[in-house]
Amino acid sequence: LLYIRRVRRRIGFTQNICIKVSRFILAYLLSLTVLHAQHKLVGSTKLHSQVIAADVDRAGNFYMMGNDTIRRYSSVGVLEKTTHCPTPAILNAHDGNHLFIYKNTTRTYQFLSPDFSLLSETQVDTLTVSKPQYACPAMDGSVWVLDAQDYQLKNIKHNAAIIKTISLPDTCQLADITQLRAYQNFIFMLHKEKSILIFNSIGTLVKTIQTPRIRYFNFLGEELYFLRDANTLQCFDIFSADVRTITLPAPCTTALLTDSTLALINTNSIAWYAQ
Repeated sequence: LLYIRRVRRRIGFTQNICIKVSRFILAYLLSLTVLHAQHKLVGSTKLHSQVIAADVDRAGNFYMMGNDTIRRYSSVGVLEKTTHCPTPAILNAHDGNHLFIYKNTTRTYQFLSPDFSLLSETQVDTLTVSKPQYACPAMDGSVWVLDAQDYQLKNIKHNAAIIKTISLPDTCQLADITQLRAYQNFIFMLHKEKSILIFNSIGTLVKTIQTPRIRYFNFLGEELYFLRDANTLQCFDIFSADVRTITLPAPCTTALLTDSTLALINTNSIAWYAQ
C-alpha cells in the first residue's frame, strides 16, 4: 500500500508539472498572437528625401519635414497635402488646431492651419529674448523661447510681454539642446543623446530621464515616449513615472504613435502599422 501511495504521488506531481508547462506554452503562444495582431502592416511610403523632423497631431494626422517641404499624411499613410517650408526649422503639430514652425535663422515663428494656410507670423524681438535658440507653443497661445544669452526659458506673448522665466541648470549645455516641448503643464528639453529635462509650471526641474543615444521624444495621452533602441519604444508616464516598453515590428530611426497607428520612419521609407 505504501508503494502504491508513492507511485500515485509521483504521477500526481508529474501531471501537475505537465499542466503548468502546457499553460506556460499556451500563454506564450497567445502573447505572440496578440503582439502580431497589435502591429499589422497596412502600407508603406517611399521617401525621396530624408525626414529631418516629424510629428503627429491629436487628430492622428502625420507631418513629415524634409527637402524644404512639409507633407501631411492621414492616419493610414495617405499623402493628403504638401507645402513649401525652407529648412532647417522646428516643427510642432501636436495641438491639432494649428502647426507651429520656428525658423532659427530668421528668429520667426509661424502658426499654420492643418491645411498649411498661414495664420500668423512673428519675429522674436531681441530686446525681449537676446539670443533665441529654440521655441515651442504653450497651451494658452503663448510661446516658450530658449534664450541662449540669458540662459533662460522665457514664456512670451505677442512677442513682447514676458509672462514667466525659468533659469536653466548650470550643467545644461545649451549647444546640446535639440528639442523643446510644452505639454500637460510641463516643459520638456532634450539634452542631445543624454537626457530629457522636465520642468513643472513654476520652473522647478522635477525629473531628469537619463538615457543614452536619445534623439527625439513625443507624447501620447499621459505618456512621453522615445526610441530606446532601433527595435524598442520606451513609454514614460509623466504623472505616475511608470515605465513600459513596446517591441516594434521592425527597426526604425523614428517612431510616431497614436491610439490606432504606428509609423516607423527610416531613411528611405515609412512603414504604417495598425494596432
